[in-house]
Amino acid sequence: MSRQKTPPAARSGRPIALGVKPLGDGRFAALLALPRCALALPLCALSITGCGDYDPAPRTAGGTTSETTSPAPLNGQAAMTGSSGSSSSPGSTSSSPVPVEASCSSVTACGGDLAGTWVAAGSCLPVSGQANMAGFGLGCTAAPVTGTLEVSGAWTAKLDGTFTDTTTTSGDSEIQLPPDCLNVSGTVTTCDRLDGALQALGYASVTCADAASGGCTCTGTVQQTGGMGFVVLGAPAGGSYTTANNVITTAGRNPRDYSYCVSGNRLTVTPQGVSNIGSLTGTIVFEKQ
Repeated sequence: MSRQKTPPAARSGRPIALGVKPLGDGRFAALLALPRCALALPLCALSITGCGDYDPAPRTAGGTTSETTSPAPLNGQAAMTGSSGSSSSPGSTSSSPVPVEASCSSVTACGGDLAGTWVAAGSCLPVSGQANMAGFGLGCTAAPVTGTLEVSGAWTAKLDGTFTDTTTTSGDSEIQLPPDCLNVSGTVTTCDRLDGALQALGYASVTCADAASGGCTCTGTVQQTGGMGFVVLGAPAGGSYTTANNVITTAGRNPRDYSYCVSGNRLTVTPQGVSNIGSLTGTIVFEKQ
């Protein structure tokens, strides 16, 4: 068997340069034939692409690399760092105020300068009285209701007499329907058939179940944008307003009144009047932004 001859340069252990090709921008490509890359292969070809932008790490006196340095970024790419997580823009601040404990009793109205953007920092709005059952064709026009609401988000009063309402009112209330409420034009209905009808009061959802008294216990969930505490269908997200005698009056499809007091950067309001889901007391506390 004839033995393959090894080139003299390969026997000496030196690589054989097979060619050099310029690539532009200071880069080049060289093709080297290495004498013995592995025991199973007599010769190997290795293509090496060089980059003139690479900055090797400095070496210490002992000949070892003192630190690892990444090559400079190419083609406009940003350099990668070892830090992780999100970063905020310089000068950015949080729009969320420090939470405060709001009174569950009505505000002592004092009026004040209302102009500006106010962000809710706390609220306590107990629901009580009677829920409006008129218009459903039931055997009753009202039913006892209890619950609690809270308000988050912002309310902006502009100098031109208009407002923007991005508040969210949320919470739960419980309506106790007496047995005569189930009488619909001489026909007795069942509690589970009232769920959808009672949503017209402004609830996001309602679940009614049989009560021991023979009537129904209905739990309504509130999740409403706009309206600043008042639960209604089609709550306003803006409109016009006026102030007089320490009361804010919003105009439009669902006009509402609020007793209010501005003290420094704090606005405290109490919704006035009765809504379809009962009477409201308590306060919403806002901080000026």
